[in-house]
Amino acid sequence: YEFQMSKDLFCSFRYKGKKKSVVGYRYSLGMHMIAGHGYMDALEKIKVGEKVAWSESNVLKDPIPDYPYRSSISVSSEYVWYAQTFTASSNYTISSVQLSLWRWSASDLPGTITVSIRATDGSGHPTGEDLCRGKTSGDSLPILTHAGQWLEFEFGTPVILTSGIKYAIVVRVSADKDGSFQWNMNDNYIEDVHPGGIAEHSLDAGNSWSAYPGDIDFLFKTYSKDGSAPNCTISINNNNLFGGDRKEGGILGDVDLMFGGITQSQNNYLVNRINATPAEDGDDIPAYRGFFSAVLNQVYIGTSPYLKPWSFFLKRVCKQISGDEQWYKEKAVIR
Repeated sequence: YEFQMSKDLFCSFRYKGKKKSVVGYRYSLGMHMIAGHGYMDALEKIKVGEKVAWSESNVLKDPIPDYPYRSSISVSSEYVWYAQTFTASSNYTISSVQLSLWRWSASDLPGTITVSIRATDGSGHPTGEDLCRGKTSGDSLPILTHAGQWLEFEFGTPVILTSGIKYAIVVRVSADKDGSFQWNMNDNYIEDVHPGGIAEHSLDAGNSWSAYPGDIDFLFKTYSKDGSAPNCTISINNNNLFGGDRKEGGILGDVDLMFGGITQSQNNYLVNRINATPAEDGDDIPAYRGFFSAVLNQVYIGTSPYLKPWSFFLKRVCKQISGDEQWYKEKAVIR
């Protein structure tokens, strides 16, 4: 659909006053590649030739500032749940959260800690069923370490959060364990360090909620995989993948990932390359909905003009090929 290669001189020399000799060129490529039919959840890695040029990693999205006004709350009852609300800063797939946790003593064995994401109602309180859920053991949390441990909870069925919408991180413990753990908080009553949300608690296992008075927030971090839907741009920084300038160079540059959603708009790079605007004759470029594709934004591809094959390792688990959710999404992921 769009293919443009450019080259830049990267090395030349003059020997005893003679004419310059060119040693080699660095080649860059602009290209649109369709890599998968139907809707996808995420891109896991990219291989160029036989080498992995890029693989997914965690990206910090919505953390609460770790201010020194710190105390903690004890989580110990199956009926007393705690939550921290937050407002999504962008559209992203939340893949995990980290909470700052610790224990008072070795005899505190809270067992399985469950953390989930829920929607909030008009008053900002958690509501409805879990949108996604993660579990891990709290029995090995550090003891009397008030700084806590950032314990990660991965979500088996990630969900896409909408920018500007408030969500809740809900925390509870198992019914059959005798022990508790501490969740660190910022109890700064002077300054609201996290205006996008607040700490809450429930005394009836999540049926009703109350916000803590004052500007109190539990410490948390939310993460997304950088190759997950919705549309995004990833950066490949592998300049020496094929041996650097002494051999065949590497891969370096930005790649737009287009997941083909029903509201997907035209790609800006493709529109600009034909000197069109969406308001004028940019309609010559479709939005490419219904399949996954990638757009290389003049990506450096090495010192050889011969294009190596690009392979995209995609994941479709939580969606059907039509884009609809799986009929039993909670069991779709096999671990």
